[in-house]
Amino acid sequence: MKKILFATDFSENCAKAQEYVAQLAADALAQVDIIHIYKIPVFELAAIPSTRVATVLEASKAKAQIKLNHHMDELEEKIKGEGHLVLGTSPAEEIISVANKIKADCIITALDEEHGFLEKLLGSTTYQTLSSTNVPIIALPKNIKYLGLGEIVFPTEKKTFSSIPENEHQMFGWLADLTTSKDNIHISSIHVESETTDSNVDVVYHHDNIDYQKVFADNIVQGIRQTIKDKKANALALKLSDRNILTRILRPLKSKRLIYNSNVPLILFP
Repeated sequence: MKKILFATDFSENCAKAQEYVAQLAADALAQVDIIHIYKIPVFELAAIPSTRVATVLEASKAKAQIKLNHHMDELEEKIKGEGHLVLGTSPAEEIISVANKIKADCIITALDEEHGFLEKLLGSTTYQTLSSTNVPIIALPKNIKYLGLGEIVFPTEKKTFSSIPENEHQMFGWLADLTTSKDNIHISSIHVESETTDSNVDVVYHHDNIDYQKVFADNIVQGIRQTIKDKKANALALKLSDRNILTRILRPLKSKRLIYNSNVPLILFP
């Protein structure tokens, strides 16, 4: 990984996430670009005379630029990239556009349940936009501390290791390259089933730095939670194209807590 695009709204949550990003970048010997999307809310624009709109926009841009410069200055020179200040009404699409332009290896943002970038990314319109890019997204929970990425849990729909498609193996390879030391990354690919006809012992297949494991649980959320706990995982990886798994995880309210109340980062692959 050589280039990270960190999306920030200048909130306290994003400020803490930037500390994580900086440590990950140092570990991966990567550069960090920071992007902020600024805008004036529609209800404010409606109250501004048309002759003053340009002036107000310039003032808003100048204020945002000062904050962006401050966040860039907090990065060490060896990982400092460029700052990107963009006027836009669709943050998710603007961020993806810049990520493609600068050839970012990943987008990192902070999780925010109420106004989150993640929720916008999973919306139908933005999902179509995501399908045109190969940039993975790392979403960081609140108050996350960087403890490395030694153990990553990756749920799969496939019932055997041999049936895992090539694109998932490519994702395994991307995860292995997250830091400069591949030996430090281990991936637990899990398939969650609600019943077993043989026994309650999980079926494990070892391959290089990957374990494929059948996990028996009442539901996929329970299976993922238990695996994260048992493995002391540092991240959870998901495929956005695997809508079946995403729907089962994100739609039920209690299941969404797996994401928003998690203490591990979420890695999303398009």
